[in-house]
Amino acid sequence: KRWLELPGFMLQPSEIAKFVTILVLAGVLNREGDDFGRLGPLAGVLAVVGIPMLLIMKEPDLGTAMIFAPVTFFMLFAAGTPMRVLGILVAMGVLAVGLVLGVCFIPDRMGMSEEKQVHLLKTVGLSAYQKNRIEVFFTAMYEDAFHLLERAQVPPFVKIRLADEHNIPL
Repeated sequence: KRWLELPGFMLQPSEIAKFVTILVLAGVLNREGDDFGRLGPLAGVLAVVGIPMLLIMKEPDLGTAMIFAPVTFFMLFAAGTPMRVLGILVAMGVLAVGLVLGVCFIPDRMGMSEEKQVHLLKTVGLSAYQKNRIEVFFTAMYEDAFHLLERAQVPPFVKIRLADEHNIPL
């Protein structure tokens, strides 16, 4: 359930979870003697963040869940985590985003059945609703970019090619 109805106002539990997770993470990162360049302490940090993040994704609230990644990164940076470890975490994040985007866009273009697409989405932990939100976001970006090209001094053949490639009416 995404909203709790309390007397006089409504509350989203994921907002409390973000705040509490940041406080717990600050406490974990502040412990003396922990080396976040080692797997054990780093795994503890990722568990502290991963559990509420996965629960929020199940709501499904992908946007709120994604907030945990940069917050965790900057808190690890502030705690003195070695750059090598931060680089590995960034690389893992880029791969995860690539996987999610690939699962959202490639199967449809390959002609995969709707049933198989839904199964693939569930395999990576996404719902059809979340896929739709991602598609709407990127479609809006394409359309905005195309409208910027319309106002710019771009040769007509470039506009026509882009419109054809992205199914945007002229």
